[in-house]
Amino acid sequence: MAHVDVVPERKLADALQNDAVRFVPVQDLVAGNPKLQFDHPIILAKALAYVRAAYAEHPDPDELMRVPFTLRELKETGEKSDGGCRGLSRLFARN
Repeated sequence: MAHVDVVPERKLADALQNDAVRFVPVQDLVAGNPKLQFDHPIILAKALAYVRAAYAEHPDPDELMRVPFTLRELKETGEKSDGGCRGLSRLFARN
């Protein structure tokens, strides 16, 4: 069993002051750096699929953005989320 929670980076500022806590880009984890143990790669893949599906349906389902936000801020948030807003990224790429 696993739990998926999408949290705005600004809410993690206090935790990141601890040297034992660090961000690892999702792309790195998917690529195996650092190597995840046991069935964690499967859990990560399922979590990413879940989050990407939510972001494909709605622009900001987890309210990562502060309201109001610009389309540029939404695009940047989508890019940070490893393609969670792929449709939006494609939309901006055309313009």
